[in-house]
Amino acid sequence: MSAEIGGISPFLSANFEFVPYKAKNSFGVIRAGVGFKSNSTSQAVSVPFSLTYNFLLNKKKDCDAAPQKVFKERFLETGLGLSYVSSLGQRPVLYLAPIVGLRKQFIKWGKSDVFFYKIHLTPIYAEQHFRFGAGLSLGHSL
Repeated sequence: MSAEIGGISPFLSANFEFVPYKAKNSFGVIRAGVGFKSNSTSQAVSVPFSLTYNFLLNKKKDCDAAPQKVFKERFLETGLGLSYVSSLGQRPVLYLAPIVGLRKQFIKWGKSDVFFYKIHLTPIYAEQHFRFGAGLSLGHSL
């Protein structure tokens, strides 16, 4: 489960991540969620979906001092995302975005808990135009 600001949604979203493939130094992620935006002039909902692949950047695992003992792993995350965005009174729009970012994970020894944050660049293509996009995610997986 993760919360994201910006990114492919392109506003605040709650997402579920599934890892269907794991290798020694990489893994694939399928992510889907729902986003919402409200201001004085409009309201919109989005349904973001992405497929990404993560490559381990730091080959050595660093360890914090006891008693916390946490592995710190950094990954290059690349992939493609799309988001269906629907606003009241307007026709729906489909956003398409390549994803390039940094994912940092904190894994507790002896437990399967993983906390992570991600910073992404997501240039969004919608309605025959590109616009700058970026996102920040915070998450926890079991």
